[in-house]
Amino acid sequence: MKRSRCRRRTAPLDASIAGQAAAVVGYGRADEGPATQKRRGAVIVQATSERDITYGPDPAMTCDGDSGGPLLLTIDNEELVVGVTSRGDAACADHGVAIRLDAAPPSFFEAPW
Repeated sequence: MKRSRCRRRTAPLDASIAGQAAAVVGYGRADEGPATQKRRGAVIVQATSERDITYGPDPAMTCDGDSGGPLLLTIDNEELVVGVTSRGDAACADHGVAIRLDAAPPSFFEAPW
């Protein structure tokens, strides 16, 4: 199985990503299959703020248990991790919110875990 190589975007994002297709990955609740199954789905970026990226279904959506999973955008023909799923609407139908990685301080990525 070929593994995709994903890197974190270090250049700041701007409002131009609104309307772009994106992907989410997670192990959360779904209509079909076990909750422990990893899924990848298509979403669309709705808006950005200083710290967040809001996305909507296209047709997938994140739900309970998907927090911490990546939000991926293809930029310059390379799939990059641009955010981490944080929250969304209670029905898992309208929107999700990811924390922007380009807004995190460099020390966040250097901390020992």
